Amino acid sequence: MKLKYTLSFLLFTLAFSLSAQLRYGFKTGLNFARFDGPSEMDAAGNSLESWKNVTGFHIGATFGYSFTDNYSLRAELLFSKRGTKYTYDGASYRVFRYSNGQTLSTGNSNYLININNSYIDLPVMGVARWGDFELSAGGYVGFLVSSV
Repeated sequence: MKLKYTLSFLLFTLAFSLSAQLRYGFKTGLNFARFDGPSEMDAAGNSLESWKNVTGFHIGATFGYSFTDNYSLRAELLFSKRGTKYTYDGASYRVFRYSNGQTLSTGNSNYLININNSYIDLPVMGVARWGDFELSAGGYVGFLVSSV
């Protein structure tokens, strides 16, 4: 019976001491994202494609565990929206297929495509703090949830 009370007391004490070192919070912000790649060129060397920034957002929860006053571990669970605006203006062709053959049509095309991706991001960072100076480093895993 004494062992049961002793273990309960130790577990309660450990949980209480861990809660003093565990921090959590809420995070939200803006994303300014753009996809980029090599552009298709015309015969004169002019770019036919362009990529523009899209403003998105991120929202989620943060969790921190302090080892000491100066060193801690921070993890986040974020929902994030990122994307781009893609335009193409230049020469193009289309192939129309029929049951008895096909027709090739050439001309100019103008495309505007909005790409919006949603991600679940899980960053984990080690944090070192000395006075007002803070240094954090780590990595993250991102899962593509949807692409429109």
